[in-house]
Amino acid sequence: MMKFGLRCALWLAQWMSPAWAYRCARALGWFSYKLNLDAAQTTRVNLQSCFSHLSDAEIEQLCLHSLQQVPLLFFEFAQLAFWPLERLTGLIKDISGEDLLRDAFEAEEGVLLLVPHYGNWEILCAFLGVNYSVAALYDPPKVASLESVIVAARERYDGQMFPIDTAGMRSIFKTLKAGKLVAILPDQVPSRESGVHVDFFGQPALTMTMTHKLIQRNQPRVLLGVVRRQFADGGGYGYRLEFQPVDEAVYADDPVQSARAVNAAIEQVVLGDISQYQWEYKRFKRPPQLGKTNIYRRQ
Repeated sequence: MMKFGLRCALWLAQWMSPAWAYRCARALGWFSYKLNLDAAQTTRVNLQSCFSHLSDAEIEQLCLHSLQQVPLLFFEFAQLAFWPLERLTGLIKDISGEDLLRDAFEAEEGVLLLVPHYGNWEILCAFLGVNYSVAALYDPPKVASLESVIVAARERYDGQMFPIDTAGMRSIFKTLKAGKLVAILPDQVPSRESGVHVDFFGQPALTMTMTHKLIQRNQPRVLLGVVRRQFADGGGYGYRLEFQPVDEAVYADDPVQSARAVNAAIEQVVLGDISQYQWEYKRFKRPPQLGKTNIYRRQ
């Protein structure tokens, strides 16, 4: 029933133009902020922790603007699920650094593309699937019946999705070994045994070592993939795709040094427009010390 409901909701949402989707997202975000919902509380805590030099007024403004972008992901996912390719990719207004991606892909040494939770990262499923044949890992949803709907949307354009489990990891390793392209979200919080604590905007963040393992075993070329929203004055939005190199430290034998390079690269992306990062995600929910006070507890 939930699977049917989600598909119907996505089908209805895909009929909304980008301009109206943005207006609805702004309204929904405003309500989330005014009602101080969980997403608002988490966003505020994250921003206060990472940007303590900002005033309370500046934090509140960033919190509101960030929350107003969160609902856009639903409308954008509906577009990914139902729009024809030409219409979907028509929202891509600019691409920077594609020569880096193309050269790395054509070298057939394997490409590991790090895609942070920034802007509309979902549209890369279409762009990369059609142009480069991409494989990616995903975290299965808590409601198992929704998994097939989510995976089907992301695989519409010839991409391959693998769950984060033993079989999925084996498939990703094989893909890189074959000299192909793999995309992962490097800022997901892993289990304690699968990560190391390194700074993210001055806060200790449990950061996955999966990236380091993929690099060490396969020696792929590592790039950062970013999708920035660009908002029009009259409403609506488009996207700028950016492919960037990562500091050479990402190839270090030391997993901590490698993880630091990943987080530093994400920080530089976020500073371009702080509100486009997914601040409602509990990035610091597993602190270095067991039993340490949860910064996300209700005040």
